[in-house]
Amino acid sequence: MNDLDARLRDALDAAARTIPDHATGPGLTTTEVRRGPRPRTWAIAALAAAAVVAAVAVPLAIYSKDAPPPVASGDCPKPPAVENPLQYPKDTRPNKEWPWVNGVPFGPGPRVPFTVTGEGGGNYLQDGDLRVPLPAGKDFGVWGRVHCGWMGALGVRHGEIEGVGVLSTSGEFRSFGMPSGDGMTLSPTGERTAIVRPTQDGKAQLVVIETATGREVASIPTDPDTEVVGWNSNGIFYMEAREESRTQLWTIDAAPVAVETGGFRLTVWRTTDRMVLQSNNQVPKPGQQPCLKVVEFHQGRLNTVMQRCSKNGTEGTLSPDGKVLVTSMGPEGLLGYSVPANTPTKASTAAMISAHHETIWEDNRHIVTSGGLGTTASVTLRCDVIDGDCEKISYGSQKAPSIGLGSR
Repeated sequence: MNDLDARLRDALDAAARTIPDHATGPGLTTTEVRRGPRPRTWAIAALAAAAVVAAVAVPLAIYSKDAPPPVASGDCPKPPAVENPLQYPKDTRPNKEWPWVNGVPFGPGPRVPFTVTGEGGGNYLQDGDLRVPLPAGKDFGVWGRVHCGWMGALGVRHGEIEGVGVLSTSGEFRSFGMPSGDGMTLSPTGERTAIVRPTQDGKAQLVVIETATGREVASIPTDPDTEVVGWNSNGIFYMEAREESRTQLWTIDAAPVAVETGGFRLTVWRTTDRMVLQSNNQVPKPGQQPCLKVVEFHQGRLNTVMQRCSKNGTEGTLSPDGKVLVTSMGPEGLLGYSVPANTPTKASTAAMISAHHETIWEDNRHIVTSGGLGTTASVTLRCDVIDGDCEKISYGSQKAPSIGLGSR
């Protein structure tokens, strides 16, 4: 296992992406960075986490954002009291196949939401001290925290999505409808969400919705295969027909404008205006290497802040504040670089962790990942991308409760 489990990466969708809540100013997964023009099918992937759990015994589910505020509880529906806090497996027996894990100390529980489903494991979403029951037989793919709840996708366990919307602290799910195309995104403040919804004439609209009320704020026509790339203070980035060459930017108060990406895939996060361009879906010219470019949108174009190239290919993610680029470059493993200085950090965990658009951040320097170690054990790790230190959140038998990964 070279990156903790490739199936986990394929099944989870959504990297934090993010249009301003108002037309002209700044407005919370997984724009996708893959090798090839493969669609993300985010809706299915968001709920495929449970199936992945069965395959690789993922012990924790995470949502990434830079120290997001806790879900407000004072004026929100009160969830049921937590009767039995979740006990994270902390097996201390040595693992002969993965000796690296043996020396990693145990740390505290996750600082992000996750879901627990399955026989004997309950059926709920946990976020700090809040435990909210899920509808019987259903999974919820967490997209991000919003006021009095969580944005995400609800569907039949191990099955199809039923709708996207807000799961309230009361356990009620308010649906915003079925999506078309690929992806949805929260605004940087979490007060609005953008999704692609089908229309009766067989086409689709990119719709902006208030998360608190479900009220439609604005919409524009698009094709049913549109992929929502992300939302930051510049606006909503999206790709018609999932084609990188058709990337556009919409700021609600004006018509969408084309964004030149050179045919590369743009990855957008809602917590920073820095973005990533990946060239892996392009065949490099002789003597060239695939590269990751950190870019910013200024005066109608994407300007390069820094780049990292490797003959082994590149995948990567930005920290929520945009100050650290973490890359996975084949056998070179996971490496960190300060942005824009392009100087290396101490992060280096080649054998256990990969970095990609779905990487889960607890804050500006800690990433969390989960996966199976062979067929007998599973582990959830937290690693510091600045000093390279790692710790185990949980480690133990794959017979632990099925816990589903969220996305941001």
